Amino acid sequence: MWLTDRAGFAIARGLSLRQASRLQATAEHLIARQDGGKHGANVVAACYHCNQARHRFRPSAAPSSDRFRALVQVRVKRQRWHSRDLFRVLTQ
Repeated sequence: MWLTDRAGFAIARGLSLRQASRLQATAEHLIARQDGGKHGANVVAACYHCNQARHRFRPSAAPSSDRFRALVQVRVKRQRWHSRDLFRVLTQ
């Protein structure tokens, strides 16, 4: 993941700028702030793609952080989390 230099990150890893954008570091609240997750221990680093994917669910159907982690792990094993070309670069 990168925080401030998308172009440098992309060049160093042979990615397009679009691919690198998916890997920008973001802060993810494990428990929504509105649900009481306001403390610092509730925040973890997540790539932009992961953060956005978790929030595509309807609020009432959004998975818990543990359930989402399990979902991501299954999809990563099947090489179906990131696009195939990005997955290839990330696992080299």
